[in-house]
Amino acid sequence: MKQKNEITKTFIVIKSLEKFTMSFITSSYVLFILSHGYELKDANLVNAFFMTVAFLFDPISGKLADKIGQKTVYLSSFLFWGLGTLVYFRSTTFCWFLVAEGTAGIGMALRSEALESWVRNQIGADETHKLLSRSSWITNIVSLPSAVIGAYIGSQYGHQYPWLIEGSLSFVTFLMSLLLLRKFKEYKHPEELKIEDIGVKKAIAETIHKAELRWTAIVVLLLSFCYAPFNMFWSKIFSDTSGSEGWLGLLWVGVTLSIILGANIANRLGISSKRTIVLSIVGIGMGILVASTWTLLPIMVAGFLVHEVLREVAKLQIWSYSNLYTENHNRSTMNSVRSSLWFLGNLGGLLAFALISSNPLFCWLIAALILIGAGGFELQRLRKE
Repeated sequence: MKQKNEITKTFIVIKSLEKFTMSFITSSYVLFILSHGYELKDANLVNAFFMTVAFLFDPISGKLADKIGQKTVYLSSFLFWGLGTLVYFRSTTFCWFLVAEGTAGIGMALRSEALESWVRNQIGADETHKLLSRSSWITNIVSLPSAVIGAYIGSQYGHQYPWLIEGSLSFVTFLMSLLLLRKFKEYKHPEELKIEDIGVKKAIAETIHKAELRWTAIVVLLLSFCYAPFNMFWSKIFSDTSGSEGWLGLLWVGVTLSIILGANIANRLGISSKRTIVLSIVGIGMGILVASTWTLLPIMVAGFLVHEVLREVAKLQIWSYSNLYTENHNRSTMNSVRSSLWFLGNLGGLLAFALISSNPLFCWLIAALILIGAGGFELQRLRKE
C-alpha cells in the first residue's frame, strides 16, 4: 500500500511538471506560424508533419518502453521536446518549422502512454483509472499559470518567446523527473516470456483481432480525425470573432476548468461501457455544432467548453476501457499503437479539412456533423447487441 501511495504521488507531481511546462505555447502555436506571413493551410501542413513523425515513431517507442523500460523512454521525451521547441524559437521559415516539428514529434511519441503504462502495471486497472482522472484535474489547474503567461507574453512581446520558455523548462523538468523516479524500479517481465510476445506486429495483430481493441481503434481514428480542426483553429476563430488575442489566456482558463469537470465526471462513472463513450462523442459533436453555427461569442464559447468537458470524459474512458484487454508485458506497445492511430487520424483530419475549406467554422461544422452522425449510428447498433 505504501508503494502504491508513493507511485500515485510521484505520478501526479511529474505529470503536473509536464503539463505546466507544455502549456506555454497553447495559445501561440498557430498564431506564431501565421505571424511569419503563412496561412492556416500552411499551419495545417506543418502540424501534419508533426503527426506523421509521431505516428511513425510511436509504435517503435512503445516497443522500446516494453524492452528497455517505460521510465527511461518517458524521461528521454523531454530532451527531444525541449530541443524541438528551442528550434521553433529560432525558426522563421517553413523548412525550420518542419525540423522543429519532427524533433518535437519524436519527443511526443516517446512521452505518449509511457508513464501511464508503467503506473498501470504497478497499481492495476481501477486504481489507475481513478489516478488518471484525479491527475487530470490537478495537472490542468497547474497548467493555468503557464497558459495565461504564455498567451500574454506572446500577444505583447512576440509569439516566439513562449517557445523559448517552454524549451528551457523542458530540460529542467527532465532533471526533476529523473530525481523523482530514481527510487522506483522498471516493470520486470516474467522470466518465461518469449521475445516474440513483445513487439509492434503482435500489438497490431491483437488490435485487429480483439473485438474490444478493434472498436477502440476505430473510435480513436474517428475522434482524432474530427478533433484536428478543433485543435488547430480555436485560437484563430476566437481571436477573429472577438477582434483581440489578449483574452485567449482567459479562455484557456475556461478550457482548463472544463477539462477538470470532465475528469471528475469520468472518475464518478468509473470504467464505463461502450455506450457511455459513444454518448460522449455525440455530446462533443453537439457542442461544436453550437459553436460553429452561432455568431454570438458567449454562445460559441459555451459550446466549445461543453465539447472540452466531454472530450476529457471520452479520453479517460477510452484509455481505461482499452487497457482492460491489454497484458502487462506488452502494455506500452499496445498503448503506443493506439496512440499512433490517434496521430494518424489527426494527420488525415489536417489534410482533409485543409482541402475541404479555408473557412475554419465550416470545418468545425463538418467535423461536428460527422461525430453526431457516427455516434448516432453506433448507438443504434449497440441497442441491437
